[in-house]
Amino acid sequence: ELAHAEEHVVVLHHRLTGDFKNAKGLAQAIGEKCGASLVVRDIRLRSRLLEPAARLLLGRMHKFRSNTLKRFLFRLFFHDKDGRGLVPTTICVVSTLGAGEIPNAFYSAATGAIGVHLGRPKRVPHAHFDLVIAHQGHEANDCEVVLPISPSPIFRRTFQCHESRTSMLLAIGGNANDASFPDEFWPHLTERALEVARLLGRQCVITTSPRTGTALEDSIETRMHEMKYQPDQMVMYGRGERTTMEELLQTAGLVIVSAESVSMISAAIASGARVAAAYWSEPPASSRISNFLREQEAARRLVLWDLSKSKAPDFDGVVPMDHCWSEVLWPALADVLAERQRRVLHCAAVHSIV
Repeated sequence: ELAHAEEHVVVLHHRLTGDFKNAKGLAQAIGEKCGASLVVRDIRLRSRLLEPAARLLLGRMHKFRSNTLKRFLFRLFFHDKDGRGLVPTTICVVSTLGAGEIPNAFYSAATGAIGVHLGRPKRVPHAHFDLVIAHQGHEANDCEVVLPISPSPIFRRTFQCHESRTSMLLAIGGNANDASFPDEFWPHLTERALEVARLLGRQCVITTSPRTGTALEDSIETRMHEMKYQPDQMVMYGRGERTTMEELLQTAGLVIVSAESVSMISAAIASGARVAAAYWSEPPASSRISNFLREQEAARRLVLWDLSKSKAPDFDGVVPMDHCWSEVLWPALADVLAERQRRVLHCAAVHSIV
């Protein structure tokens, strides 16, 4: 056992839903592996103006021995929403994107926890983290761990094989700064997905997402009133309707996802479903997303579906994922623990000589 029952893994909250779910899935996997509970904390630097001083402070954290001083500096630099402060039973801190870098680096250094960051650090050096997990679609450095898909709270062992899951799920993302489709694409995708489900004799479940927005949801609903076929279940996120991807994927052996959503595509793949990524004419312009799609297609984890050229995706070419995305993480985590143990023994030997 790596941890006792009272120990926990902290995941730092982020306002971007998809990125936070990725970080939370990563933290949940580490917690389950270590036998530790998961705690969500909202810890933020009080002001971007404090960044230079905070970076300077991080370079001197190893010299501070006083826990009282560490707690004082934590309160001085960071807004801690729940007011719990530095909890010594934290065994790991997980963060993502720039806003999480400095809080993670400080918290893990102050408590001795393992620091894990999802995405390439931009505000502090890699050396402030024990593990850096590469974002999907980015070219990873030698010091970054590359997962097969984006991490998520979707774990393969909790799902039946895809043959036993008889519905088809359409997961609709939405336009983003680096990846967007014409407005007409979204209702057209909905109509075509309903036709595919009918052709394959499957129930059809449709869900929108936080990025879809009410305007696109309205256009989809308007088109649905004109359609010959209707979904068996419709989840409109913008109207407050909530059903998790994990719940929807439990019965879906086939999944169609709009191609710009790396998070939902990864969740669908992680569940062991056959997955199609849908787009119109050209894949998303974002090099990160395009790289991700090409990598998944090459691994046969999904099929690309160009709605302008094909009436239905070829699900037969997809090889469903039969293992958990987290498996490649454990050798890297074991190396971190072994290095920490080596340092402890080295320090003990030095002190014994002195």
